[in-house]
Amino acid sequence: MPNPTSPERPTSPAALWLAGCIVLGGLFFLAVELWYSYHQALQRAETDSANLSELLSQRINGTLIETDMLLQELSGHITAVPEQIHPNDPLLFLLDELLRNRQGRLGQIETLELVNRQGLVVSSTAERGRRVEHTDYFRRLKRGETRWLSTPNIESGQNRLLLARRLAPAPIPFQGLVSATIRPDSLHSLFGRLDIGGHSAIALTDPDARLVLRLPPAQRIEQGVVIPNATVLRQGSFPRMARLESPIDGVDRVFYFRKLDNYDLVVVVGLASTDYLASWRIKAGVYGLGALGLLALATVLLLVSLRDRQRAAALSQSEARLREREAQLRVALTAAPLPIALIRLDDNRISFANPAWEHQFGLSPGSAEGSPIGQCFVQPQDYHEAQRQDSPHDGVELTMRRRNGEEFIALASFARVKLNDGDRLLIGLNDISALKTLQQELRRQANTDPLTGLASRRYLLEMGEQAIKRQRRHGGALAVLMIDLDRFKTVNDRYGHGGGDEVLRRFARICHEQLRESDLIGRLGGEEFLALLPQTGLEGALSMAERLRLAVELQPVKLGPDTEIAVTISLGVALLQHGESLEKLLARADQALYAAKEEGRNRVVVWSSRLEKNAEPPAQDGGDLY
Repeated sequence: MPNPTSPERPTSPAALWLAGCIVLGGLFFLAVELWYSYHQALQRAETDSANLSELLSQRINGTLIETDMLLQELSGHITAVPEQIHPNDPLLFLLDELLRNRQGRLGQIETLELVNRQGLVVSSTAERGRRVEHTDYFRRLKRGETRWLSTPNIESGQNRLLLARRLAPAPIPFQGLVSATIRPDSLHSLFGRLDIGGHSAIALTDPDARLVLRLPPAQRIEQGVVIPNATVLRQGSFPRMARLESPIDGVDRVFYFRKLDNYDLVVVVGLASTDYLASWRIKAGVYGLGALGLLALATVLLLVSLRDRQRAAALSQSEARLREREAQLRVALTAAPLPIALIRLDDNRISFANPAWEHQFGLSPGSAEGSPIGQCFVQPQDYHEAQRQDSPHDGVELTMRRRNGEEFIALASFARVKLNDGDRLLIGLNDISALKTLQQELRRQANTDPLTGLASRRYLLEMGEQAIKRQRRHGGALAVLMIDLDRFKTVNDRYGHGGGDEVLRRFARICHEQLRESDLIGRLGGEEFLALLPQTGLEGALSMAERLRLAVELQPVKLGPDTEIAVTISLGVALLQHGESLEKLLARADQALYAAKEEGRNRVVVWSSRLEKNAEPPAQDGGDLY
């Protein structure tokens, strides 16, 4: 800084031109970088919407395939369909029990129905006696279609997603059909597990733009109504992408449209610009502060060039203005809500840190300045790699360390800035540790049955497929135990669902005590459980099943000082055969479980070929069939 009492030295015009070029170049650089990062954010949004649509397509496909497999299984078991409904018909009673039993296996099913060839609902888990011969799915299946998915339609009065299948495929004469209505909340749960931002949306439609489901729910459009002005859904092939204003709520979004592989439905993922440009706007704000600093510097240089031949007091005033501008920049950085620090590149020490930075790292006010930046990084090479970058970059996920040694995960942005006393590396942080913890918790909840704490049905079946692949790759034995709590419906009727829930939880604790760490047990649905026993032969599986049966029998469930419930279980044991699929293995274990029920319950039965000849679909325990 010049001394006010020293002789004035006129500023060189070449130096002024150079300074002006530097300022303009810096502003141009910031503008280009913001333009580039904007398009990067848009590309990430397009990629994320495509990935989310693929994930949702797989989940919805899986739900529909599970439902279709259940309908296919029912159509194989039903050999006779009544022509009329007689109140005391034993066949109708058996059919009702069969439908209720199968409905309990899959949580996404709301209603199962059996329709005869005249279009009369002869058996249902909800209400029988309705006529459906006028419906689209009945007419299509009667004409020869094997399977048909019917979407909500406000004109026809249908407000649910319905999957129907012929009892016998063409050209066998039409005998009737079985249908399953999908619970809307089951699809809502698939959508609700995804973090898409506060202004983004996910929808499920048919190719004619008829709305099936939307998250968040549409305020002006009901299920089954055609979305107005949705020409992009009716034109072109799938998958495809478009950026437009939503015809439902007018929000600008990046949309990705993907048609399901096996069903006539379209998954629509729309990421709002408000969400995917949030980080870019923060970066634009930081760059805007840098641009203001450069403009302030340019203003000071202009004032100096105009008054450099005037009195020393004028020079002092202009220097005061410069200091004021720099103070304003410091105030702006200090007030920023996100942690921001400036790093000297010559010694890698902090030259400035705002209060948010000091709070994030547990530092006292003013103690950050002069400290080495490397101690803030768990891996110091992450900082050195960012230091070597010439162009700004953001969205870098790093692990940082507080002063007390605690670690946290942050999204970091790096940009080089030029100040009067040298280059600085500007670092901005956004702590995402809570988001990471939430993502891990969501994954845990998706794989765990909420009542018992055991593995969920979906996770259990996935692990079963992996266990079969490991057995085929490395050899060894694989056994499964199909387990059912005896007379569980009686427990629910006598002690209420609270008592039934306590029985299920107590059974889960006994399983944890008796099974090995390498074993996996999960809840298939209701009171039915499945245990996977890797590297276990017949003798070991039988011993484990008997030990588990005896432990349950000897440990009644206490609901109070004077209330005790005696609980027993029936188990079916099966060993994986060469080249066998998981579905067939579980079917054989189910046959053994059925035999254990037939022989009086509270016992273990090992599958043998004699059981296959007498295989019948097991009824829900607590029914009157056995």
